[in-house]
Amino acid sequence: MAESNSNVMKSPFSHMVIRNLNMQLLATLITFIPFLLSVAFLTLEASALVTSLVGCIIYFVLIYNMNWATAERDRNLVLYGHMPEDKQRGLRAGIYAVIPLAVLTLVLIVFSYAGALPAWYQVLYKVLFLPFVVVTNWVITGTPLVFAGILVCALCPFAAWLGYHNGYNLIQIMPKVLYKQKPRPKDKRMR
Repeated sequence: MAESNSNVMKSPFSHMVIRNLNMQLLATLITFIPFLLSVAFLTLEASALVTSLVGCIIYFVLIYNMNWATAERDRNLVLYGHMPEDKQRGLRAGIYAVIPLAVLTLVLIVFSYAGALPAWYQVLYKVLFLPFVVVTNWVITGTPLVFAGILVCALCPFAAWLGYHNGYNLIQIMPKVLYKQKPRPKDKRMR
């Protein structure tokens, strides 16, 4: 009797790429909150800096955590023979997920050097790259740091790779970062 494939455990790569894209979108949406709060109280340059600092942290943490959890699940699937081992899945998923943003950045760089940058494209680019608004301003104004936009695109693959690597090896960073109080000695009066 042939075995049914409907009950086989799997972890499709396309789902991992889509989750990376979703985390990028979620980071952009969450970054609107510090952007709106900082614009109300600070100058545009200061609010851009605050938004970029908060946005980069949110962006990195969301992608890292999602890939960490995926790698932990994939590790178990590998251990029980449900899928082959592939320790570079996180990096590949991060690279595939950042392709739309990299293409938008390359088009923006070409438009900025050609001098024909449409206003609607600037708005679209600023909204999609809100976690990196300082770099976005550099790219749009055409400063010598215009290629920093390409470097920003490397943050997603790096976060995905690091999260997947640490998740696969079950390395947790937060317990090492957080201060742990030593247990208090028993109170002598309570004996």
